[in-house]
Parts: sequence; C-alpha cells; structure tokens
Amino acid sequence: MKKSVIGCLCLLGIIGIIGCRAAEENVFAEDLQQPVSVEEEMAEPETDVGSITDREGNVYETQEAFLTAFGFEDAEPFYEFYDEDELQLVLYFMEDVGRGCGIYLKENSGFSFDYVSETSGDGAVNEPKFTVMNDGSMQYYIYRGYGDLPKYRLTLTKHKDGYIPNMAKVIYKPEIEGELSAEEAMEEASAFAAYDATDAYGIPEEEPMWFYSEESYLESMGFAETEPLIDYFDAEGKHLITAYYDPTTEIGCSIQTMWDGRRVGYVFTCRNEEKWDGYGVDYMAFTTLDGTDPKEHYGTEESYEELVEYDKEGRVTSFISSVESDITGEVRQEQLLSIQYEYYENGNIKYRHYVSNHMLFATSGSPSESYFDEQGRLVYEWSYITHGSLHDYYVYKGDSDKPSYILYLDDNHDWCYNWVVVK
Repeated sequence: MKKSVIGCLCLLGIIGIIGCRAAEENVFAEDLQQPVSVEEEMAEPETDVGSITDREGNVYETQEAFLTAFGFEDAEPFYEFYDEDELQLVLYFMEDVGRGCGIYLKENSGFSFDYVSETSGDGAVNEPKFTVMNDGSMQYYIYRGYGDLPKYRLTLTKHKDGYIPNMAKVIYKPEIEGELSAEEAMEEASAFAAYDATDAYGIPEEEPMWFYSEESYLESMGFAETEPLIDYFDAEGKHLITAYYDPTTEIGCSIQTMWDGRRVGYVFTCRNEEKWDGYGVDYMAFTTLDGTDPKEHYGTEESYEELVEYDKEGRVTSFISSVESDITGEVRQEQLLSIQYEYYENGNIKYRHYVSNHMLFATSGSPSESYFDEQGRLVYEWSYITHGSLHDYYVYKGDSDKPSYILYLDDNHDWCYNWVVVK
C-alpha cells in the first residue's frame, strides 16, 4: 500500500515538472513572438565608447560630441584598426584638406591634426600595418586599397597627457636612370645632365644622370610629344624654365637655364595637395608681405615721409616711405618700404617690385619681384630668402583665377621642388 502511494506521488511530481517546463517554454515562445518596433529593428548597435579626453585635457561626453567638435559627425571612418577582433583605433580624415581626428579606443584618448607631412617610402611591400615602440608610441601604416604599398603613416607619439599625432603621406622614389655613364658623357658633345629631385623633400642627388641630349632626356621621361605646362622667359627674353608634368604618374621634369647659362634638367614628383586660399599677399597694398602697415608704427613721427607717384591714368607707379632712425648706428632717414608698379594697357597689374627694410621687418621676401599676365594673375615670383632665393610659377587652366598647379623652387645652391596640385 505504501509503495503504491509513493509511486503515485512520484508520478504526479514528474507530471508537474514536465508541465512547469512546458509552461516556461510557452512563456519564452510568447516572448519571441512579441512584435518588434521599426525603431528597434533599424537601430544600430551601440558604438559609443564613453567620454573622450584629448591631450589638452578637453573632455567630450560622447564619441559623437568629439566628432562633432571637429566637423566629422556625418563622416564615415577613413581607417579602422582591429587588435584581435577588437577595434583599437578609428580615424577620420579629409584627404583634400589634410585635416583629421581619431580616437584610440583602449584609452578613450582623442587626437586631431590639420596638417599632413611627408615621409619617404622605400617601396617595401611587407611594411607592418602596426608597430608599437618602446616608449608606448604607435605607428599605423594605412594601405587604403592602394595595392601593396601604404599610402599614409599615422604616428601617435606617447605623451603623459595623451598622444601627439603625425599623419604623413608616404612618397615613393620612382626608378629613373640615365642613358650614359659619367665617362661616356664626357665623350658626347651634346650630353645633357639631369638631377633626380624625387625624394620626399625634393633635394637633388649630387651626381647627375646623363642623357645623350635634351631631346633624349624628354623622350626618356615620356614628354617628347607633350606640350609643356610652363615655358617661361624673363622680362628681357631670357629662358628660365620649361616644365612638364604627368598627373597620372605624379612625375614631372624640367629644363632650366642657370645663372651662368648652363641648361640643366630636374626630375620631380607631385609633393602635396592644397586648397587654394589666394596668393596670401595684397599686391596693391602699401604694406609688408605679412600685412604690416609701416605707417601705423611710424606715421606719428615728425620725420615720417611718403612719396607717391602716379601715371596719367591715376594709377600708383611708385610708393616710398621713410622715417628717421638709428637702426644702422647713426641717425639718418631710413627707407621703410619701396614698391614700384607697371600695368598692362587694359589697366591690370603687370609687374611689382617690392623692397622692405630688412632690419625693421622680416628678411624673407625682401626684395621680391612679381610678374602677372594680362588677366592680372600671378604667373611668376622671385623672392629673396636667407639661404638663397625662391622661384614660384603658377599655371592656370582657361580663364580661371585659381591656379591648377604651382611649382615652388627653392634655390639653395641645389634646387628643391614642391609641385602643388591645387584643388
């Protein structure tokens, strides 16, 4: 009898347990069948990492607030780096203006930059994507689908308050070879010397490459049948430079007439891209190159003088200002600023000669000479700099007031090139 009762109770218990489990499964099934709102279905997974702190101590409550502060609130990441499937770094970058920001997620550390430097690449196809240095600094090589060679290198230098970023475009030296050895060139009467200035900083190698002639040099560079972008002669008709450029390869070459009459070639690459913000100088203003008005500093002095001359159309042809000063060790009337102008028949500026007092104002750029086309656009500018001189050439397409190309030459006994594609 007792065994029967116990058996019945056990049976009822088992049935109860099965019923409870069934009930639980029904409840779970009902939960799965609950309708999902459109907002819930479309919601993206949570990506906010919390507050972001930069090296200056600024705190941004959310990742969105940080990106908004730098104008990237609607931007897609330019680059992301994962460490064992965990997102470590996210970078936002505008290539056309060279401005960006990023977050090192392991420390919620934010950084920003508004300048892209350049670094030489050796062409190795196995560059590491990520390197940690002994001091905790990090380097990221960004390939961006540009083949086997990285296009950018981001360095985050460890600092006690965060990271100092450096975004660098990797410049690769193209393989360029001459046709003749130095010994063979000595036997060729028409041998032409060309220098390789394709390094990241454009400084030519000391030993030239030798070609049979100027024509074979241009043919070797692929410009034999190409019209030059620049073919410039000075006011006296002397040839200064003929320059060619291929935007598909970002390689250019030039033939220059040196001060002693020698004609020399230089091979260079496109250096960077910049947004055009104007010449940076008001050529009709009686101020120094940086915009300083000497009259504001010396105009109240009794010895201050201005001499202005005009042509028959009422345009200024000469402006000279001076003041009494002992800057040279003796008291005398010192010239502050001297500017001379020439004009085309249509009234546009043709030429400006500028000299400022290098003991009272900046040395660089004084003196300088600026030449314009009939549309009033700057086409060539020479200016003094302490180590030599600067030569800037501007190339325009059609009637545009904005240059498409600017070729900067820094004459420091060797030529340094900086070819800028303006966007």
